[in-house]
Amino acid sequence: MATNQRPVFALSPVSPVVNLSTANTSNAVVASPADAADFRLLYTCSIAEGAKCTLVAFQFVGTGTPAAGVFNIWATDSSGSNARVIRTSSFPVSAGAISTTVAGLYVEISFQDFQLQSGQKLFVSVTTLSANTTLNVRASIGEFA
Repeated sequence: MATNQRPVFALSPVSPVVNLSTANTSNAVVASPADAADFRLLYTCSIAEGAKCTLVAFQFVGTGTPAAGVFNIWATDSSGSNARVIRTSSFPVSAGAISTTVAGLYVEISFQDFQLQSGQKLFVSVTTLSANTTLNVRASIGEFA
């Protein structure tokens, strides 16, 4: 019988959290990605066996009003370079259409089977962010070792 070459069940849960405070309208490949206010490093896979991401959640905090935008999740290659957008989700609210604050609004982006190799990094960004508003971003990741 052949040995399983691809892990299925994660052993160690990890829930990294970052804050996004600045919008980033670009979706072009970033050759040398670095953590910044508009392009936040969410997770670096440092486990030889890899990891599995099942969810990235964006939650608004602050007193700003909603504005339409797009949430981007980026992944690098196994050398930590060449970040590309791998998943997007729009927040379809016309600017100023809602008079309440955005605090507490929550958007989840889920993955069926997104596995990360050792060295890969996950970054997050948003295309529009209202004044007096930030995003708390968290991920549900399971490491295989």
